[in-house]
Amino acid sequence: MLSKQLLEENPNEYYRQICGLNQNKLDISHILNSTEYNSWYGTDLHCLYYLVGDLQPKYDRDGNECVIFYGYGHSISNELGIKILKELIIGGVDINIKDYYEETVKDKLNGNGLSTRINNINFKTEIEKLYLN
Repeated sequence: MLSKQLLEENPNEYYRQICGLNQNKLDISHILNSTEYNSWYGTDLHCLYYLVGDLQPKYDRDGNECVIFYGYGHSISNELGIKILKELIIGGVDINIKDYYEETVKDKLNGNGLSTRINNINFKTEIEKLYLN
């Protein structure tokens, strides 16, 4: 079943499922736009943003690596991320929903937060294009 957990743990299966749901023209916008505690009250688009690229390690004040947040230990390639992004748009994801921090994905593009990723320039470019329209 399509979920934020599936996106995090098995993005290829998430992609397979969302493609099938979109091909069958099912209304999945309520799933994609749901906001949940474990993903900082973000949508599936927020979650995808937290996963595409390589995570830059973050440390707390004591020098311990922070490990308890959505997406830690998981990574989605630029290519798969862009494919999933296109399916999210087809499925009706709302790009203007804000998360717990009152941020859209656009607001996060130049941020330097806990979930900041590198090696995701192509994906970020596709995100920027969404907000130009």
